[in-house]
Amino acid sequence: MRLFRRRKHPHQVQQVTSNLFRVACLSLQRKWVHLMQRLDNKCTLRQKKVILIIFCTAGCIYCISLGLHAFNRQPHPHSPIPTTPLIKSGQPDPLSDSKLSAADTVAIRGFRSAIDSMLKTNAGKAALDSLQAIRPGLLDSFYQMERTIQ
Repeated sequence: MRLFRRRKHPHQVQQVTSNLFRVACLSLQRKWVHLMQRLDNKCTLRQKKVILIIFCTAGCIYCISLGLHAFNRQPHPHSPIPTTPLIKSGQPDPLSDSKLSAADTVAIRGFRSAIDSMLKTNAGKAALDSLQAIRPGLLDSFYQMERTIQ
């Protein structure tokens, strides 16, 4: 009678796969090390120094070119980044310059009545909170448009 049986684990298949992957990686590493050792034994000290200097120079040139490209890059002309202009306190409101039609005014007032009716119930308040969480600037934009009407 066995006291401590080995239980079958549901992740046993995953362990076998990870073990196979680990063995394959170690085998690849061993082959790479063997190849590098053979190349190292064939090269003279002078060849090793030249290879090291070429490698370091190529790395430095690549890093410098990355830095220059990052600081001197011109924006692509076909894909401008959308921006929102900042409004200073002395400047007029850009929304006040826009012309709102009668249909827009009716839609804004209808939305206002919907918000007012939602604020009267707990379920409506929860819906407004979730709306504000999903679209944080929506109600602010609405209040700003409402101010332009008045």
